[in-house]
Amino acid sequence: MSPASLLLLVSLCFSAAQARPDSPSSTPVGIRCSASNNRIDPATTKLLSDCAETMYCPRSVNDTTRSNDKNQSQICADRLCRRDEFPFGYAVDEPLPPLCPPGAFCPDDGSGCRVLVDIGETCELARDEQCAGMSWTPICLHSTCMYANATLGLACVTETTTYINTWPNGEQTSNAITRDNCASPGLYCDPTTLVCLNARALNDVCAVDYECFSGNCASGVCKNPPETPLRIAPWQSALVSTTLVGAIIGLGLWLNIIHNRRTLANSRVLHDYCYQQLHLRRAMFAIRAGKGVE
Repeated sequence: MSPASLLLLVSLCFSAAQARPDSPSSTPVGIRCSASNNRIDPATTKLLSDCAETMYCPRSVNDTTRSNDKNQSQICADRLCRRDEFPFGYAVDEPLPPLCPPGAFCPDDGSGCRVLVDIGETCELARDEQCAGMSWTPICLHSTCMYANATLGLACVTETTTYINTWPNGEQTSNAITRDNCASPGLYCDPTTLVCLNARALNDVCAVDYECFSGNCASGVCKNPPETPLRIAPWQSALVSTTLVGAIIGLGLWLNIIHNRRTLANSRVLHDYCYQQLHLRRAMFAIRAGKGVE
C-alpha cells in the first residue's frame, strides 16, 4: 500500500469514528427526515443525512417505488444493505444488514441493493464497483461510469478528490487522490494536456505520485513505495557472509590464544611451586644430614 492510500484510509477511519454516534440508537425510532438533506461532507466526502449511521432516509413511503419526490418528509429506517464487511455505527452484538450479491451494489445511503450501472450512467463518488463492465475495467469519474481503457497519446479524463482530516488538536491534514481512465498500469493522464502519457520509471523526475509507475514520488524523484520488500544484492550477501565467517574464525583464534596464555601461565606457576617444594625438601634433608654428622 502506498503512503497516499494509507493516509487516506487512516483519515476516513478517523473521520468515521468522529461521526459515529454514541450508540446505535442515538437517532430515536420514528424521527422524521428528508432525502433532500442528504449531502456530501466536503472534507471527508462522506454521505451525511438526517438519520443515524445505521439508518437511511427513504425517498418515499414505499422506498421500492424509487419516487423522485425527495422533499417529502419521511421516517428514518434501518439500512437494508451494507458495503463493508464491518460497517461503522453498529454494536458488537447488533445484527448487520446483508451484503449485496454479485451483479449488485449497495449505495452509500444503504437503501437497498441495486443492479450495476451501465457505462455512461451515473455513479457515486469513487464507487468503481457500482459500474458494470466486461471487456475493460470500469471506473467512476465525475459521477459517471466509463472504461479505463485510454491508451498512450489518446485523450483522457482525470478527477482529483481532496480529503481533509481534522485531528483532536485542531490540526488539519489534506490528501489529494487523482484518478483517470488511462489503461493501467504504465500510463497516467496529464492534467495539462489531458492526454495519456507513459508513467515514469524509478529515479526519474516527478511532481506527484501518479506520474510514477511505482506510485511514489519522493523529493521530486520516483522511488519504490515504502512497503516494497528490501532486496539484498548478491555482493552484499557475500560480504556479510564473509565478514561473519571471518569474525567467527577470528574469535576462535583469539579465544585459543587466551587459553594457551593462561595454560602457559598456570604451567609456570605449577613449575615454580614444584621447584620450590623440591628445593625445600633438599634443604630439609641437608639439615637432617648435618645434624646426624654432629
